[in-house]
Amino acid sequence: MFDVDSAVIREQPPSRGDNPTSLPAGRLCCRPIRAEDLDSIVAFLHAGFPRRSPSDFRRLLITLGSRPVCDKGQQYGHMLSCGSTCVGVLLTITSQTKVGVETVTRCNVACWHVHPHYAMFGGMLLSRVLKDAPAIVLNVSPAKSTLPTIEAQGFTRLSSGLFAALPLLSYRSEVAHLVSPEAYDSGQPGFDAEMIGLLKRHTEYGCISFLIRANGRLYPFIFRRRVVRHFPVPCAQLVYAAGSQSLIACARLIGSLLLRRGLLWMLVAGSGPIASIPGVYFPGRSPIYVRTRLPTNPYDLADTELALFGA
Repeated sequence: MFDVDSAVIREQPPSRGDNPTSLPAGRLCCRPIRAEDLDSIVAFLHAGFPRRSPSDFRRLLITLGSRPVCDKGQQYGHMLSCGSTCVGVLLTITSQTKVGVETVTRCNVACWHVHPHYAMFGGMLLSRVLKDAPAIVLNVSPAKSTLPTIEAQGFTRLSSGLFAALPLLSYRSEVAHLVSPEAYDSGQPGFDAEMIGLLKRHTEYGCISFLIRANGRLYPFIFRRRVVRHFPVPCAQLVYAAGSQSLIACARLIGSLLLRRGLLWMLVAGSGPIASIPGVYFPGRSPIYVRTRLPTNPYDLADTELALFGA
């Protein structure tokens, strides 16, 4: 194994078909991303993910730069550099989350891209993240080419597909009421400061956040507006819910609130359809991977690239 804290590897000879004059010269090293790297990171990620504009990546990096850094976390993530040239990037979004009564560190690995010539070293980026030992590591958008690497590192599927649903047509919803944002700071019974902070923070990220009262309980929900390729009708992808029962209880009101924003249907990552909510489940679509020994809520994708960036 390489010591990824101070990894320095001699540059490998060009692979067959590479043009040696087009490859950067120098030593290869794995290190944290610094503020002075951001312009080159934007250009490198845009080349790897051309569907996203440079301004999209710049906006994401600005958001990462404004977030507090958790224990052992990095502000932006890690990069592979060859000399002064960026040849690999793995952004990380680190946050604190509760599992039961315990607060633990969770890390979302995002925007993982390595120059093809250096693909054999791409796993070093992930190894560096795992060395910091966050309690939960999420990959919400793994590329097929990275699946062997992340599975070898102990990741398992948290969700195995997508459920496209029409919540407005649910037939088992409870009587539910929207809690006005103006009431968030009123100190009413049942209000939790962390819950309210979660909703406010994600509203600033550009998400759609609701607090709904049903069955005498408060349920937070967060969605991200999304347009799915090859399907022109926009939808709302679920970013956070306490569990499937909260979705079932509040489905009709959720459907009504989304419809007011021009969003008729919603996408939910999971391992099957949700009872009583009409829809179609697509197995194998956009699986989500997790590495942890702790119980994990499959509907909690808060403070991940889906929330900050959109899928």
